[in-house]
Amino acid sequence: MNKNFVTLAMLIVLPFIGVSQDFVDALRYSSLRMEGTARSGGMGNAFGSLGGDFTAIGINPAGLGIYRSSEFAFSPSFGFMNSSSNYIGTSANENDYRLGLGNVSYVGTIKTKSGSSSGLVSVNFGIGYNRAKDFRSLNLISGQNAQSSFMDYIAENANADDWSDFYEELAWKTDVLQFDTDQKVYWHDIQDAGYGQSQRKSIAGKGSMDEYTIGLGLNFNHKFYLGGSLGITDLFFSEAT
Repeated sequence: MNKNFVTLAMLIVLPFIGVSQDFVDALRYSSLRMEGTARSGGMGNAFGSLGGDFTAIGINPAGLGIYRSSEFAFSPSFGFMNSSSNYIGTSANENDYRLGLGNVSYVGTIKTKSGSSSGLVSVNFGIGYNRAKDFRSLNLISGQNAQSSFMDYIAENANADDWSDFYEELAWKTDVLQFDTDQKVYWHDIQDAGYGQSQRKSIAGKGSMDEYTIGLGLNFNHKFYLGGSLGITDLFFSEAT
């Protein structure tokens, strides 16, 4: 068989799928609201240069060398969310409580045999988990006597031949979306019955960005600190309306 033909056949049967993020995803995933330890949270997470806290290991691993003794940390978190909206003169509020885990970590300190304050004083290692961001949210939007409908959007897409299995197809199969054979356009019953309906939409988001980190820090003379860390970030986000 010709080699060029084999290469062409492989290109035909192998699919290539590309996905991308919009600017909302870029903003959501690029910013962090580190929870971490209770100590770090009380200081506004200002431990990048201070060190001595596991929350800062991924930012400045040399801070691990500041530890003078071993430490186990466990920091649960509690949050309260509140959102408000105003749509067509109608105000709506939604709130929720959240329990979570901000940090669990262990740092071990190994002092050198010399026991002095000169040279290499101690070797510290750490392993643990930090919550980098929580995506949980809950929003409610409600309005009375609306002069528009989501069906306007569906009918417009159908007339533009922008057909979706999740919107236009579903509306068509349930007879919510109609087709005028004389005018050759799609329409819906609300256009004839008149607007003025009540509208309500809830948006619930869930997920988190979690950081799993291991690190090593060296303490020289209690003046010079050297460290390195390796972190793995786990991200999950979903939104339902």
